[in-house]
Amino acid sequence: MNIVMQELFDRFQKLPIMEKIEFLELLKLFHDNPEFRAAYDAATPPGHETPPGATVHGLLTAWKAGAL
Repeated sequence: MNIVMQELFDRFQKLPIMEKIEFLELLKLFHDNPEFRAAYDAATPPGHETPPGATVHGLLTAWKAGAL
C-alpha cells in the first residue's frame, strides 16, 4: 500500500461509525450514479476539488433533498 492510501486508511479507521457509513455511501454514489457525479461537478467551481463548504454529511443531505 502506498503512503497516501495508508494515510487515508488510517484516517478512515479513526472515524466514528456513522461517519464511516456516510463516507462509504458517498463513495458508492460517486461510483454508481453518474447523475450525482454530474451534479457534484456542476457545484464545484473551476480550480477547486470540492463544492464550497462541502462535507460528507452535507453532500449526502443535499443529494437526498434534491438540492445538489
